[in-house]
Amino acid sequence: MKKIIILLFIWIGGYASSFVQVESKYNAEVTVKKITTLIEAKKGFSVFTIIDHQENAKKVGMKLPFEQVIIFGNPKAGTKLIQVDALMGYELPMRIMVYEKGNKVMVVYKKPDILAETYMIKGSPILPKMKKVMFYFTSSIEKK
Repeated sequence: MKKIIILLFIWIGGYASSFVQVESKYNAEVTVKKITTLIEAKKGFSVFTIIDHQENAKKVGMKLPFEQVIIFGNPKAGTKLIQVDALMGYELPMRIMVYEKGNKVMVVYKKPDILAETYMIKGSPILPKMKKVMFYFTSSIEKK
């Protein structure tokens, strides 16, 4: 039993460390708007859609706090990654999630370095750019 608990903690720790998570200084709606505005203003990037988990839960008579996933990307950069490893198509387009956790608004995205470990894209010049752009899209809303 002790070994199972230790393995569970290792798995949870690895899972949590796969993501960058920051607290927003704005309410949830403003946070989504600010991030989508930055994405749309960045050359080559587009917001493809926003998935509203709270609204979808309401449609089936269930409740969730605010939770939206911004689906966006740069097709030129994404295509280059998919050309190296077709399975990157599973990860793309990119995503940033905004959700309420108690009195906090949290912003989360998967670390681009994790993608390099999972797919055959290590050494791609796109990854440092992806890391930089994800930081750019989220740092202006971060509560310091």
